[in-house]
Amino acid sequence: MTITTSNTKSSDNSTDELNRPHWLPEQHWPFTIRRYEHRRTDGAPISLHYTDEGAGPVLVFVHAGMWSFIWRDTITQLRSDFRCISVDFPGAGLSEGSAVDIDLATYPTIIEGILDHCGVDRATYVVHDLGGVVGVLAAAARPERVAGLVVTNSFAWEPDRRSLKVMLRFMGSRIGTVVLGSLRLVPRMTRTKVGVGRHYDKDDRRAFFGPYRRRAFARNFHRAMRSAARSAPLFDGAETALHTTLSHVPVLTVFGEKNDPFGFADRWRSIFPDATSWVVDGGNHFPMCDDPHGYVAHVRDWYADMVLTA
Repeated sequence: MTITTSNTKSSDNSTDELNRPHWLPEQHWPFTIRRYEHRRTDGAPISLHYTDEGAGPVLVFVHAGMWSFIWRDTITQLRSDFRCISVDFPGAGLSEGSAVDIDLATYPTIIEGILDHCGVDRATYVVHDLGGVVGVLAAAARPERVAGLVVTNSFAWEPDRRSLKVMLRFMGSRIGTVVLGSLRLVPRMTRTKVGVGRHYDKDDRRAFFGPYRRRAFARNFHRAMRSAARSAPLFDGAETALHTTLSHVPVLTVFGEKNDPFGFADRWRSIFPDATSWVVDGGNHFPMCDDPHGYVAHVRDWYADMVLTA
């Protein structure tokens, strides 16, 4: 299937290229490593890593907490038909950043800046987990740029179940940050078969774990959870956008069969009754990693059927 739109070419960002870390060989990250210089609120520069691969309609992959490696297999397959852009937010993956940079409220602006830097005028936002609120707010800031929304085990409203609130508060607590972060428990679990690693070999898992050799980056995951637990206005803004600015946007929801404990899929269907939905058989929290071929096929088909015809 060939998909074409007017926004088909990657911009020439060759001057952004960075050196490849020794622990991330090309066979495990087959993309150019690029740098985007973002300005903190105090004006100081911070170097962030982003990926810009392929040509065609733009897909922007958004996750807040982990790093872009979770999208590797998806981007590898989709870049033949789409231009795929992802970013590592401050203190994650290959980006710079300290504890003071972990603030979900600043992330939508980072996405907007990268899309401007890449010359993108229209994009579909592909979100996962806390990337939901970030991607939705970035989309709502420039609604004329939004082509569609792919929701992958994600939410974009204030946590309304006690269990979710408790989970976010615990994961972002001092105990969660210092103890679990120092043990690097979350990235260790995430690289397994119940996380991103169902189809990874030993070297893939080693490459995914590379940034977390620095315990500070493992703790930064917990700081992102803390930011989410303290960001009620952020979630309120995203939910309002779903019912107003973005209410007309074509939506695809993808959830793992074994991982929707908070009923997010039903909530998305109530907001977007015409959304296309897919449940990954045996899928967990990272359905795009559990069934990358199926995920890619559904994105391609949905885009052709729902976005190009919108």
